[in-house]
Amino acid sequence: MARALIEAGAEWAGEAGADAIELWVATGNAAARRLYDSAGFRATGDRQPLASFPDTIEERMWRPIP
Repeated sequence: MARALIEAGAEWAGEAGADAIELWVATGNAAARRLYDSAGFRATGDRQPLASFPDTIEERMWRPIP
């Protein structure tokens, strides 16, 4: 289901003219990170504290839209 939602969002973004999609994922969220990796997202190297929990770091991920 999660993969279908990612693909639907990417399709919608592409139809709206976007050439990429991005997201932020908490560094300790291994399950989400595996999902995003398998869906073609790649880490950008950008990191920041999570606004609601500043002790948690989140990382930006990016994926081109074919």
